[in-house]
Amino acid sequence: PGARRQILAVRLDCLAEEGIQTTFFVNGQTVETFPELAREIKAAGHEIATENYIHDYSFTKSAEQERAVQERTVAACQKTLGERPLGYLSTGVRPTDETPAIIADLGYQYWMDPQHEELPYTLRVERKELTVLSYWLALNDYTTYKGEERTPRDLLTIWKDAFDVLYAEGAHHPNFLAWGMHPFLTGRPYRIVALREFLGGDRAVAARR
Repeated sequence: PGARRQILAVRLDCLAEEGIQTTFFVNGQTVETFPELAREIKAAGHEIATENYIHDYSFTKSAEQERAVQERTVAACQKTLGERPLGYLSTGVRPTDETPAIIADLGYQYWMDPQHEELPYTLRVERKELTVLSYWLALNDYTTYKGEERTPRDLLTIWKDAFDVLYAEGAHHPNFLAWGMHPFLTGRPYRIVALREFLGGDRAVAARR
């Protein structure tokens, strides 16, 4: 817990320095086990969204079991933070066929799993709606560091190139970019430098020198 707290503090400090509020996707058990950290994230102006309860895969459960663990996650957020989570991202970006209906029924408003469309859209689920915000898995720090063994400098180049292309295209049509980072990866001292440079641009480079 001490090491996790220190790494999270580095991440929160970095975001605060740049005046950025973002979303932390946590599981229900984390909210229950570390309520003070969840409250600290919220107090800093960030959103608490969720995965499932214990960071396992929903496809290993029946629809009834998946719903039960998601209800437990929502209850944990309500008890600790005083509000229901609005955003959902499956562990490993691996939902089931039942996931959209379950989370829509539990009051979630947006869903990050689908990878087939770059721009947000509205998904009708029975009599409810979910906003689909594609989670760019290829930009995920876990994907690049663990799966493809890139360095922080490699990942920084990928982030910059993706942003620059989409920003230029944005002069002609709407664009959207979202991806995930993990405090236990990007929050490490030798990796947070890349995030600071991406967020701060030339100012961050000058400070590093």
